[in-house]
Amino acid sequence: MIDTALPHAPYIAAVAEGLGLRPADVSYDHEDGDGRLVMEAVFTAPDGYVLAWRQTTGWKHGASVYPEECWSLTSAVVPAPADVAAAWAALGRTPYACAETEPAGGPLPGVLAEAVAAGDVDGAMAARLAAYCAAA
Repeated sequence: MIDTALPHAPYIAAVAEGLGLRPADVSYDHEDGDGRLVMEAVFTAPDGYVLAWRQTTGWKHGASVYPEECWSLTSAVVPAPADVAAAWAALGRTPYACAETEPAGGPLPGVLAEAVAAGDVDGAMAARLAAYCAAA
C-alpha cells in the first residue's frame, strides 16, 4: 500500500497500475548529499529485477538500486505512466525516449506545496507530479 500522504504517491500509484506491479518501497525520507529529503519508489519484478524512481534521476532499472548496478529506463524524469510501462516491457530495456508529463495548472496540492516550501522539490517537478494528484 502506498502512503497517500507522500508527495509523489499519486504518480507512483498510476505507474504501479500501468505496470501491474506493487511497489516494494515508496519513501520521502532518504537524505540526498545536500540534506534534502528525496522522493523515491522501488518495484521488484517477479524475476527479482528492480525498477526504481528517484526525483533526481528518474526511472532506472537493474539488479539493484545501487547506481553502479542500474541503468536509465526513460529519458524523462516524470514520464507518463504508459511510457514507463512501455519502456519496462521493451526488449532490452534500452533508454526509452519520452516526454515529461505536462505540468498541472493552478495551485499545488498541499503536500506538494509543503515539499516545495521545504526546498525538497522544485516548482517544475511539483507541477508535473500535481498532474497525477488531480487524476487520483
